Amino acid sequence: MVKYLVYIALFGLFLSIMFFFRNGKFFVSRAIPKKISDFKNTDKVLSFKAEKEIYLIKKGADYFLIKENFSVEKWYSYKLMTGLVVAMVSFMMAMFFGAPAVAGIPIILGGFIVGFFLLDMLLYSMNKSSNEKILSDVMEMSRAVLYGNRSGQYVADALISACTVVENERLKIALIRVKIGLESAKSVFAVLDELESHFDSAEISTFCTVIRSLQMTGRANDALDTLKASIARQQEADNARRVKHLESKTQIACLMVFGGVICIMIYLLAAFVMEVVSAF
Repeated sequence: MVKYLVYIALFGLFLSIMFFFRNGKFFVSRAIPKKISDFKNTDKVLSFKAEKEIYLIKKGADYFLIKENFSVEKWYSYKLMTGLVVAMVSFMMAMFFGAPAVAGIPIILGGFIVGFFLLDMLLYSMNKSSNEKILSDVMEMSRAVLYGNRSGQYVADALISACTVVENERLKIALIRVKIGLESAKSVFAVLDELESHFDSAEISTFCTVIRSLQMTGRANDALDTLKASIARQQEADNARRVKHLESKTQIACLMVFGGVICIMIYLLAAFVMEVVSAF
């Protein structure tokens, strides 16, 4: 009976916390002291928020996880809520399977820590996968811009037309922002800076650097050669990384099979020994 009362109390606490975060602005405007509000507007806090926002956007947090009204405050609110959910689920599962009550606090803390950093791990994995898939689109985009410029197009017009050759959704959205920026009279350098700020990718950085150079010098052939060489190096490194990863997975699979065979042999040997002993 006590266990179920604890479940109900924790569930009520969880709902209260979720309601607080969902309606945080109402509580903040009345309950948080002015000193805390002033602290949030200090130079160090504002600097941290600005740097964190740049980092998260570069990793794709505004695309993968929080697509509407992205902010650092919302990111940490989501992390906190995820931590609370994982802590609650971990605790309830542990109690359901008969864990002792004294283990409750360590389980809750451990679950909260895992849940708090879960979004970071998920973002890292999704960004890494996206960067690996984006290579071929960057190559096609580069060819479209450089060949278009070589045939007489302005760099800005060539960038706008590059939207049609990419298939990766994240890159296409970024190029649509580039197109809108150029059509609203932003400079090529400004839209390239914005494009680069949304990707943690060596290929995108190289592309932006080469197009800036093309805009300043007008040498399309040199820019194309530089970009081709850079992407070829990136492809070689990516292929080597894939081969190494495949070899590691193959080795792990072989070890698992070998371990399974050893366990079966030990089991059969033990069964044989027990049969011999029982015969005597």
